[in-house]
Amino acid sequence: MKHVIIDFEESIQSNDMVLFYFAGHGIQWEDQNYLIPADTPTLNGADLNKCAINAQDILNNLSDRKPY
Repeated sequence: MKHVIIDFEESIQSNDMVLFYFAGHGIQWEDQNYLIPADTPTLNGADLNKCAINAQDILNNLSDRKPY
């Protein structure tokens, strides 16, 4: 899933109309929101950074691409 998100982020050009839609599970841990890929085993707080995807990081990366 991380590779697909990176490819999506890199495909965005300045002034593109962008919609990011995620249908799945997520979790909030220590004031951070994470997206949980379907093939992720049971997680604890230490596993989040290597298995889950920080939602704010995605939003920041999308914003950096300067979409419309």
